[in-house]
Amino acid sequence: MGKKIGGKVKPAPEAPATVEEIRGAYVALTPAELLKLEKYSMWKTRGLERMGGPEFSADSLFGEAMMRTLDGSKNWYKSKVSFFVFFHGAMKNIAGHWHTHLKSRNASFEAQNKRLNYRDGEPDPMDVLPAGGRSAEDVLIDAEDAAYASDFIAQIKTKFSDDQLALDVLDGWSAGMTPKEIQDILGIQRRDFETVQRRLTRAIDETRDRGGVNE
Repeated sequence: MGKKIGGKVKPAPEAPATVEEIRGAYVALTPAELLKLEKYSMWKTRGLERMGGPEFSADSLFGEAMMRTLDGSKNWYKSKVSFFVFFHGAMKNIAGHWHTHLKSRNASFEAQNKRLNYRDGEPDPMDVLPAGGRSAEDVLIDAEDAAYASDFIAQIKTKFSDDQLALDVLDGWSAGMTPKEIQDILGIQRRDFETVQRRLTRAIDETRDRGGVNE
């Protein structure tokens, strides 16, 4: 029963879906919806694995989202969004937390390695020697290229900070996905994808013409 305010009965807050309702909604997902969710989990964890987090796999992301939904850590309100949209958002949120965790962990490891491998300002000779017979110049060039690409992408993302669709498409490109895969996962038409693609390409060209990353 809702609460009576000013002669009117205010509806009671909606209760989150029960375990039975969640299981029923999951079973009711269409094959196409389930495939999109599975592809999305693979997409979001591909970058995590590249950051050195093999434990953060597509299966673990899907399973974590389901576990948190069932135990009430994440609540699905049926009247607000479909289960498909809710579950997609749950995986995105969890993957974001995992990314923050890995970034922090890697920064901590890097700082620790510097403390262990440097004495009196001199690098350990073994740390300077590139693996796999590659020259030190090649290693430095790759590192500089990676840093440049990271800064460049960050600038593009800043330009589109209020455009989630453009950010999602850019993430798909960064993950090495094909246009068809990006369209399927985001549930957009080819025409919409191409519109966003043109805007992103124009912004990339403009940023590159101005000299790329800020000095």
